Amino acid sequence: MVNYWLWVNSGLMDIGEEMNKNEEYVWEGCDQRTSKGDLVLIYRTNPYKHIKYFAEVLKDPEEEEIWTQKGKKIGHTCSFIIKQSFENPLAIKQMRDSEELKDWYPLKMSFIRMVFKIDYQYWIILRDLLIDNNPNHKSVFE
Repeated sequence: MVNYWLWVNSGLMDIGEEMNKNEEYVWEGCDQRTSKGDLVLIYRTNPYKHIKYFAEVLKDPEEEEIWTQKGKKIGHTCSFIIKQSFENPLAIKQMRDSEELKDWYPLKMSFIRMVFKIDYQYWIILRDLLIDNNPNHKSVFE
């Protein structure tokens, strides 16, 4: 069973200004319940405030020492590949303007955490909004 995740790219967890399609990266701070094949949306905080990337986890998480805002701790890292970098990212304003997302916990929290599990109903809404913004990338979600 595929799980859906939102990773928040900010501060110490910032893995770079731009990530390239089909390149492999490592995410520090993924959830230990993450599995190979899970799908991920990556939200970038200030100054962007948008979902820019769609990724796939390449292998189960590994326990490692990671950096957090409170210093080093034992956490999990996940290898992943960027499946798509969206030309027209999904902006926080667009998410906040969506009636269907008004009760979505990560948005209500203003994405103040490193990782959120996305329930399937919200995954579909986010997917559809991203496709509306990027109709030529519809096939990446199939």
